[in-house]
Amino acid sequence: MVTEIMDLLLGSEYGNATVASLAIKGVPAGTLLLEVYYTVGCMAPASLQLERYLPLSPIRILMDGKGRDLGAALSHDQLNELGSGIARPTAQAIVRQLRAELENMLASAEQLATRQLPQLRDSASTAMRAALQAEIDRLEALRRVNPSIREEEILLFQRQIDAGLAHIERASLLLQGVRVVVTT
Repeated sequence: MVTEIMDLLLGSEYGNATVASLAIKGVPAGTLLLEVYYTVGCMAPASLQLERYLPLSPIRILMDGKGRDLGAALSHDQLNELGSGIARPTAQAIVRQLRAELENMLASAEQLATRQLPQLRDSASTAMRAALQAEIDRLEALRRVNPSIREEEILLFQRQIDAGLAHIERASLLLQGVRVVVTT
């Protein structure tokens, strides 16, 4: 029941988007920023436990209207500190008015995040292969002194490596949250 409730909360779109205003010296009023968060998702059987190897921390992109990633210049905490919420009717009007520009910015942010995906897949594959290969090596060493270790046990880990690599190769980005920021 707890797992299903967590899946319901994490899979829900409620609370995944917000609109804020921000006042920063040197940035013209009306400048649009888009902060997006992606996680790496991998549809695989639970028995493979691939979530152990995929990164837990999200990919954060803070993009301006020119397509530049400003994430290094303005952290999430700074954005929270400096930003202030906007009333829902005003936020809805802003989003309606800027929809086309926001869609373009979101597409650009996804391209930036997608560039990071191959390295994340490689890291996950390397970590998984190292962990399971260590088990294979351990069983093979044990088998030399204990003939009761069966070949099937070793092959099970090899099949897990093969299946895990195939699933990790298909891992994709999942959009988790969006914050539209308008400077004032």
